[in-house]
Amino acid sequence: MNDTPPNFFGRTGYLQPEETRLLRSVYRTVAREPWFTTDKEARRQFARHILVFYQRGLIDPEKLKALCILDARSRYAELDCTCRPLEHRRLLIVEDDWYMANDAARTLIYRGASVIGPAANVADALHLLHRNDERLHGALLDIRLGEERVFPVAEQLQRKGVPFAFIIGHGDKIPRAFDHVPKAHKPLQPGEIAGLAVAMLEGQR
Repeated sequence: MNDTPPNFFGRTGYLQPEETRLLRSVYRTVAREPWFTTDKEARRQFARHILVFYQRGLIDPEKLKALCILDARSRYAELDCTCRPLEHRRLLIVEDDWYMANDAARTLIYRGASVIGPAANVADALHLLHRNDERLHGALLDIRLGEERVFPVAEQLQRKGVPFAFIIGHGDKIPRAFDHVPKAHKPLQPGEIAGLAVAMLEGQR
């Protein structure tokens, strides 16, 4: 997920470039976690906390990262682990961007789902669908898979009565036959990914 941290680190005036890169790396590691808050002000506050830890002498990258994760979980977790709206749901992810697929998978697993895939192309997605269709509850489909479009997978899911939702990039167009399908535009925060999955499943009740 493309999550650019606040410019706070770059305004300190005395950090070396490698120090700024370290702080940004720690921020991005935490920001990709599905439980991390989507509130912009809270994210800015967390960025300041990272800088404070560093200023106090916590300069070892792994130790800094570990402490920041603990701090973020205690202060900035958006969702209690006991709230698992996707419990016992098996969901297919079709996404060719490894980072986005990984973020989506972690988000869904955190909410209780079992993830199938991710599949990065139409052929792999159809193969996974064929192997798991009787146990599949839904699918999140990125429309653009390199030079391919995901619509053959959507058509197969529709035939089988499996709900699905589209993740849309800039300029992507959806055939009218799929106008009713839930959709969301990139980039997506963890809460938006989970919300899209829940809306997809609720639409089939």
